[in-house]
Amino acid sequence: MFRNQFYGRALMKKSYRTPPCYSFLPESKYIVTILVVAIVFLSKQLASAQVNLGTADTYGVLAGTAITSTGPTVIIGDMGISPSGASSITGFPPGTYSGALNAANAAALQAKNDLGAAIIQAQSLVPTVTYAPIFDLGGLNLAPGVYNDPTSFGVTVTLPLNGHGNSNSIFVFQAGSTLTTASASQISLINGADACHIFWVVGSSATLGSGSLFNGSILAVTSITLNNGATLNGRALALNGAVTLDNNIITVPVCAGVVITTNLPTVPIIGQIVPIGGGMALVAAPQSYTNFAVTPNHVQVATALDSFNLATNGDKLNVATALNLLPASQAQTAFNAIAPTMYQSLGTVAFNLANAQNSELTQRLWGLRVAGTGFSMNGFSDNTTVYEEYKNPVSDKNPVSDKNPVSGKNPVGGEGDQTDDKNPVGPAFRTGLGDRWGIFVDANGVFAKANSANMLPTYNSESGGMTTGLTYKWNESFATGLYTGYEGTYANFGGGSSLIDNSVRFGFFGTYGQPNGKGFYADALAGGGYNNYQITRNISFPGISRTANSSPGAGELDTMLAGGYDFKLGNWTFGPMANIQYTYLEVNSVNETGAQSLNFNSGGWDTSSLLSTLGAQAGYTWKVNKSVVVVPQVNLGWQHEFMQNPYAINGNLGGSPTFSNQSAAPIRDWIYTGVGFTVAIGTRWNASLFYNVALGSQDFVCQAVFASVGVNF
Repeated sequence: MFRNQFYGRALMKKSYRTPPCYSFLPESKYIVTILVVAIVFLSKQLASAQVNLGTADTYGVLAGTAITSTGPTVIIGDMGISPSGASSITGFPPGTYSGALNAANAAALQAKNDLGAAIIQAQSLVPTVTYAPIFDLGGLNLAPGVYNDPTSFGVTVTLPLNGHGNSNSIFVFQAGSTLTTASASQISLINGADACHIFWVVGSSATLGSGSLFNGSILAVTSITLNNGATLNGRALALNGAVTLDNNIITVPVCAGVVITTNLPTVPIIGQIVPIGGGMALVAAPQSYTNFAVTPNHVQVATALDSFNLATNGDKLNVATALNLLPASQAQTAFNAIAPTMYQSLGTVAFNLANAQNSELTQRLWGLRVAGTGFSMNGFSDNTTVYEEYKNPVSDKNPVSDKNPVSGKNPVGGEGDQTDDKNPVGPAFRTGLGDRWGIFVDANGVFAKANSANMLPTYNSESGGMTTGLTYKWNESFATGLYTGYEGTYANFGGGSSLIDNSVRFGFFGTYGQPNGKGFYADALAGGGYNNYQITRNISFPGISRTANSSPGAGELDTMLAGGYDFKLGNWTFGPMANIQYTYLEVNSVNETGAQSLNFNSGGWDTSSLLSTLGAQAGYTWKVNKSVVVVPQVNLGWQHEFMQNPYAINGNLGGSPTFSNQSAAPIRDWIYTGVGFTVAIGTRWNASLFYNVALGSQDFVCQAVFASVGVNF
């Protein structure tokens, strides 16, 4: 709580140097000088002399060999390195700094020289108190003075520094070797103590614990490390070594008696002067974040965030402070991170899977029809010759008899096919319905990649599942079936955002076609499903790093009507085909957790797809032997999306005013093509394998692999 109060604030005394929290606002040439008069208290105790940092005064981070950062570190001030150059600075971005960057230049060298002189000056001061080696300052309440330990200082709990009413009181800590603070420890300021006048001079290295709050400038001879989430109201100045950062906020204190000019906004601002830690702080922000929005969705998010600017405590204040510390160039990054645009992908993923699965169904039915098996191996039709070996001797019940056309003049031909009264057992031609019932199992893998399609974040998705069904052949032309199955999907949006969908599907379908495999045919499907989503949404921009989680559900309706006309030329079958698919998705309420005031809450939404396909397909009937038929097949179609029109996802951020996230018009046209084969084995078994791909758009590509096996009984 105390740590959060210092985010983005600058302490002020008699006069005020414009705080870097204005850096969110656009760079302009409007120059303003702000003078703020603070209350001046009588000094109860004076330390020796102020440590002179020279030109190092403006640096939030200064190092000799390297500056490394992990996560969205924010430095309010300059950053410099010498003698190493800019190549030794890593992690910016995502880290940011509001001031100048000086790397291996004259300015950096001068700042390093001034730092060296300041270290010598601070080390030469006569101690007010000298502690035993390796002393823990935590829990003390210290007055202004010079405190010395020949080896190391530690801070394990809160250390109050008491200015006793003197805003110019000076604290100097001399550590012979190291300075170490524990996780969540604090250096707090009371009764006028000011980070401008607190100096920690360290003979070797300083380390700040995770989540700790530290006040004062660290002047280390060797290196400085700020662990995850540590906040420094001061400076991290390392003379010879490296400065290592991890998701930190470093604010160069604004000191009394300093008046400067700076670039201030030309847009309206709001501000409030409040007492913090014995000093005064100005909270400054744009009157409306919409001044920095460039898209309609950004305007919507910015409008919701305007309510955060009115917060005086809690997490909304933390978010507003982080936003106000951003340079204008990074406002869009923040809006994109906060906006719930990721949820638009639920419809896109569902429609893509429905299209892939429906297209495979028509391919499989057509392949079985061309192979002459009718539907799901319910008996070979007259257009394909298949043999069976009769194992039983000729009898009154044996179909091979005097009335049976299979005889010594068997039209099948071939010496091996001859039968007579002494050897009636032989091959026979089988026609008719055969076994009416059938079952099948399909397995699939669907792989898609979106590159900001439909204004979506870039993502890669992988889906896999199985479907099983039961079919019944009513006559040689018409069959129906029902199916059920499971589909699992994982989509990676990058940056820690992902979607997992566990869905169940079910429905009915039917097919009609001529027994001879020619002419008109039609397929139809009506089904539905339920999607159980697990969504992880990363919200990261400088100063904020959070993860929002939600588990919405969604009902789905799938329908399709397909048809075509087949021609035959020898073993070839080919012709035009078309289909129309309608898919409806209704998403239930969304209530995110884990991102505090940035959690998105919505009552739900719905979206629809109406997709047409117009194309052609061809197959070749290859009779491998008397019992096996293989049909290689290929199809090519143009698909057009009539619906998926822009729709709104309405909701709020942690109880903010309701806003809308509007989808854009979808990709309307693409090519859908596939190759594969169907295999019929005897009169009972079949199998198929297909590879399909959606092409023609650089924003979206989908590949699908399907394998199925069926048997009749």
